[in-house]
Amino acid sequence: MKVSARLLVSLLLTAVVGTAKAAEEVAIVFRGATLAALKKHVDVSRRLAGRSPLPKELRSFVLGGHRVVTGYGFVIAYRAFEGGRLGATDTAAFTKVTILVKDGFKAGRGSVSLGRAGNVAFISEGAASFPQVGCVGYAEDGSVIYKWVGASMIGARLRFSAEMFNANDLRTRCQRLEFDRRLMLTVKDPVGLTPWEGAASSRWWEESHPSLSGE
Repeated sequence: MKVSARLLVSLLLTAVVGTAKAAEEVAIVFRGATLAALKKHVDVSRRLAGRSPLPKELRSFVLGGHRVVTGYGFVIAYRAFEGGRLGATDTAAFTKVTILVKDGFKAGRGSVSLGRAGNVAFISEGAASFPQVGCVGYAEDGSVIYKWVGASMIGARLRFSAEMFNANDLRTRCQRLEFDRRLMLTVKDPVGLTPWEGAASSRWWEESHPSLSGE
């Protein structure tokens, strides 16, 4: 039986880190940044709305849609990894939420509406060793309520809902996501970030596993 290189890597990752009990959460806001594949987000969001199949080259968007580059806005990057249960097979899971705030955050406090005025909120979640069959979606409504805490921290409440779909078959719905978290966002420039945080990598597992991300 012929085994693809991608499947082989997935099986090896499952054996190495799939049952680790590690958990990690990262909350960052990149200033002077944008989404690396902003134009593709327009295409993918339309396909999700119309339940149109994703071309094979876009299925890697489960991870690729969270890449961050230098730009003119602010990008919130929330990353969560759960290593799973000891003795269980392939229970390591990831959640990535990436939000482009086109006009940034004004001084003091305020709120930003999601899904409007160019504020894109993209979400992916799934098995860390098999991200290509993960679930993807966009915030349909919601907001970011924020307050600057000094020059390098923002206290924020992220609240939104999203219809989630299997990236491999958009006819299959995943569980609807209701996201409501209060976070302290570390303000950083989009320089020297890791693949887990939002840098591009030719090794996809670096984008779904924080421990393999070169940190």
